Amino acid sequence: MPLSLDATAVNYVDCQITLGEALPCPRSHVLLQQEEERQQLQGAINMLEEKPRMAVEMVFLKETFSQGCR
Repeated sequence: MPLSLDATAVNYVDCQITLGEALPCPRSHVLLQQEEERQQLQGAINMLEEKPRMAVEMVFLKETFSQGCR
């Protein structure tokens, strides 16, 4: 029996959730993982002393800028 993404997966009194709405979005998982990694990296960079932190930030910004210009 074929299923539709529009089929009701959960039926609450005031809300219906379709199968399509219940499926996880692979893109949102990637974005969440990237945000977690960014926060971890920022925390590690913040633990550095000023000069090493500035050097890391300058290299990172340079790499980010050069990738964006391609």
